[in-house]
Amino acid sequence: MEFAQRGITDFQIPIDTVSIGDWAFSGNELTKVKLSSRIKKIYPDILSGNRLTHIDIPQSVAEIDKMAFYDNEIENLFIPQNVRRIGEKAFFDNPLVSFQIGDNVELEESSLGDDGAKDCYYRNGRVQGKYVRSVYGEWIYDNN
Repeated sequence: MEFAQRGITDFQIPIDTVSIGDWAFSGNELTKVKLSSRIKKIYPDILSGNRLTHIDIPQSVAEIDKMAFYDNEIENLFIPQNVRRIGEKAFFDNPLVSFQIGDNVELEESSLGDDGAKDCYYRNGRVQGKYVRSVYGEWIYDNN
């Protein structure tokens, strides 16, 4: 929790970083952050409670733990192919309007915000692709 709740607005995680602990940058004012391409797992609450509008998840990441990006401002999300699991409420309380995801990712409760996103992904056979929120608020698979 060394950098938690410090009012930080911008930060670049050193390129050789392989692990960042729980709550590391939570409760700041971060609008952008660059994660190291060597990180394999994104731990709980690492960037929760910030103002991120976008996050580049490195290809090296295989797991995003619970509440990792909870309470931010992310609208469009790209989940790399290597991600196999997204924990409970990892992207909850974000105004998501679209997400792109790989095949067979395990999604826990409310991992992509409301469970409508998860339900749509599972209903469509957990296939890779882009999923969007319709003007009526329902999630749909965009196979175009």
